[in-house]
Amino acid sequence: MDRKTRQYKRLVASRVRIAISGCLIGAKVRYNGEHCLKKPLAALSSEHIELIPLCPEVEAGLSVPREPIRLVRLETGKTGVFGSNSKHDYTTVLEKYSETKVASLSQMDLDAAIMKSKSPSCGMERVKVYLENGHTDVPAQGVFTSRLMKANPLLAVEEEGRLNDLGLRESFFTRAFATRRLKDAFTGDWTRRDVMEFHRQEKFLLLAHDEACYRELGRLVGHICDFTADDFKTQYMNLFQLALTHKPTVSKHYNVLQHLYGFLKSSLAPNAKLLFREMLVEFKELFLPLSVVMSTLKVLTKQAECGYVDSQTYLNPFPRVATFKA
Repeated sequence: MDRKTRQYKRLVASRVRIAISGCLIGAKVRYNGEHCLKKPLAALSSEHIELIPLCPEVEAGLSVPREPIRLVRLETGKTGVFGSNSKHDYTTVLEKYSETKVASLSQMDLDAAIMKSKSPSCGMERVKVYLENGHTDVPAQGVFTSRLMKANPLLAVEEEGRLNDLGLRESFFTRAFATRRLKDAFTGDWTRRDVMEFHRQEKFLLLAHDEACYRELGRLVGHICDFTADDFKTQYMNLFQLALTHKPTVSKHYNVLQHLYGFLKSSLAPNAKLLFREMLVEFKELFLPLSVVMSTLKVLTKQAECGYVDSQTYLNPFPRVATFKA
């Protein structure tokens, strides 16, 4: 049986672990004693996703309710955290908490994080920064999220508002679930065969993100016997996650779609082949969305009974639970 018609056992990630600002899922921890519940985010908690809530300000010892805090850039050039009304300096307590919490999260096997936008503790970007005279300065990251991202540069991190963007949302969940599948592959007494099968099913997802990493990972797998188990695991996992930090583009997707079509075309009827080639051209010229092309490719894959293509995680990078509109 050749690899086109062979039936493959599709990779399925175990439960993904996502840290999330508690206020986004209904915890009344904001400065005014309220929450800012985003129902689609709260609904993510499922058999596929475990949400791990946190609130840096409350966990650092600040009360509920409390005075609002803000980032302030001092004359020394350093940025601190101060009470908006009292001017009390909360910098040390929040920085110490952030250091401790980030260290503890590293032991919790996180796959991703969703943080509250504009928050002086949780904001991922464009958090307001004030000068001592009250004027605004160049925006920054929140204290906690800044520490989290510096300690975990390969971790998928997003804000709730940015997840309204379809492309950013799909990229976020693709990274989260791919990271979990990666960890699953190297859990326990993994074998060379396990890794080769994992890589085979992930290869076109990797190619859609970064061709250089894709090729280097292929070389690593091809020379797996030249490494100790620990060295191979470290190099492969780091390079795999690095590949996912690169964003897919239309040209990258077009390249992958052409490759996958190549496995199907000999089994397709002439009109089906013509239809898909025309769709590829329209996609490349930005007249057709990727979702339409992907849906058609999935149908053609079933028609062609091509197990090799059907098993590619590129076609189904995450479960439907993560297809919400925020």
